[in-house]
Amino acid sequence: MGLKSAVIVISLSLLAGCQTIQESFKPTERKVVDNSLYSSRYPKAVINIDNDYEYIGMVPYSEYAGYANGPGGSMHDNTSFLFVSADEDDFIGSVVSANFWYINKGHWIPGFDKNENIKVDKYISGDQRFDTTIYIDTISRDSKQAALIEDNNYLLPSCMIFKGYQKIYPTGSHKLYMSYGESIDCDDSIKFLPENKNTRKSQEFITEFNSRADDHFKIVNL
Repeated sequence: MGLKSAVIVISLSLLAGCQTIQESFKPTERKVVDNSLYSSRYPKAVINIDNDYEYIGMVPYSEYAGYANGPGGSMHDNTSFLFVSADEDDFIGSVVSANFWYINKGHWIPGFDKNENIKVDKYISGDQRFDTTIYIDTISRDSKQAALIEDNNYLLPSCMIFKGYQKIYPTGSHKLYMSYGESIDCDDSIKFLPENKNTRKSQEFITEFNSRADDHFKIVNL
């Protein structure tokens, strides 16, 4: 390779390196257009939400998360995008949320912090691989998400069953947490207590719910 060729190769390498550095300092962009959520990184993808759901907005917030298996915890920032489906009386029947979490100090630990996981599994969309869990919970009345739902004149159910989808990115500090939740009769929630969740009836419901949850969004890599 001649001197001129070597200089060109080095110049191109330096230019590529500069572009990479510039990209790393660009702010992360996320927006919703026609029920498609575009994210410029972590992940760089489009999340397509079922058109039966109405996008009601985005809420950013920070919170302290205690460690599930020991003392202490860490602060993390969350940006939550909410999509809802409601009945004619404005009661929420189901909800899809996309939550982009960034931990300010430390790294995300694999696994889930729910004490009563009904089912833990895997989910793959494109080349995005998620850990998943199913659990009974509700949307806290004091949360930013609840405030957004109520500001849009929708009513929260008392009990819900959720499927959570979690992926931690190579940085260790970024995580995408997708969530699908359905309203459930609070009396029925006892079916999923540890002593009851392995009955045939509860297993049939869990199988059907697990399949339904996966039908309401798809992740397409950019």
